[in-house]
Amino acid sequence: MTGDALRAIAAQMIALVNTAVGDALVTRRARVALRDEAPSRFSSTLIAYQVALEVVGELRPLVEQIRKYDANLAKQLVDAASSTVQNLAEGMGHRGGNRRLKWEIAFGEANEIKGSLDVARAWGYVLDDHGVREKLGRLLALCWGLTKGGTQSQRSTRARSVPQS
Repeated sequence: MTGDALRAIAAQMIALVNTAVGDALVTRRARVALRDEAPSRFSSTLIAYQVALEVVGELRPLVEQIRKYDANLAKQLVDAASSTVQNLAEGMGHRGGNRRLKWEIAFGEANEIKGSLDVARAWGYVLDDHGVREKLGRLLALCWGLTKGGTQSQRSTRARSVPQS
């Protein structure tokens, strides 16, 4: 195996371990292993980013179903989901307050996804959105942990203690 392949495998293993413990950020070791990779590869080091992409995948069939009844609500749902992913990615390129601001925006957009699903359910456009709500609950918890300050360890502990909706 080449050095690049080993680095990629090591980074994936570290990310999987950190997912298991519910940590919002992978370890410094994974970031060092990936620093020479393409930007899209670095994006995968933020677990919240990966979960946000999973939420988008789960939303696709629901968006199509909602669009049959309310094109505007479907568009808002797509916009909120896309903005969540984009703000998480953008936050990774910033430091300090700017990073936190981007992650706070992502948290707000993820809440907008939840609100849009609530409206769609209330109108009877969708009946079963349980799968996406589970992932969305995890995403909201991870974003909450990213935005509530303190050290990385404190943020991670708080992100794990937030009940998922």
